Amino acid sequence: MVVADINQSEQSIQLTVETANWGSGVEVIEALVTGQSLRIGLNIKYLLEGLKKLDTAWVELLLDEPTTPIIISPVESLIPTTQVLMPIEIKH
Repeated sequence: MVVADINQSEQSIQLTVETANWGSGVEVIEALVTGQSLRIGLNIKYLLEGLKKLDTAWVELLLDEPTTPIIISPVESLIPTTQVLMPIEIKH
């Protein structure tokens, strides 16, 4: 699982992953974030599969809450496609 901390005030998404076999990693990417900051869990395999099917370098993620489906759409793509991804509940 990868945890995405979506930060509205910093206009960024921090992706954090930790596994017993492969170690851990953190990556911060710039993003245009509108709305509230959120923390969501994602299945990295399904996320990558969805992103590979989009014919674009830029994507738009639409989400409301940490427990509702995420809509992933290409930005400025010749082939309009939409992917849907369910988040994973993060146990605190």
